[in-house]
Amino acid sequence: MAFHNKVNDILLHVFNHGTYHRAQIASEMRRNGVEPINTDYITFIRLKQH
Repeated sequence: MAFHNKVNDILLHVFNHGTYHRAQIASEMRRNGVEPINTDYITFIRLKQH
């Protein structure tokens, strides 16, 4: 079976997939008593501007 996807949809998937894995890692860290760093992009940019 052949699939056809829009480039925009593929790019959105790629960006969201990384977010999914970062959340998995953060959850595992918390389960093991380690507070993960903040990986939110907006927070990063705001801190970078100061």
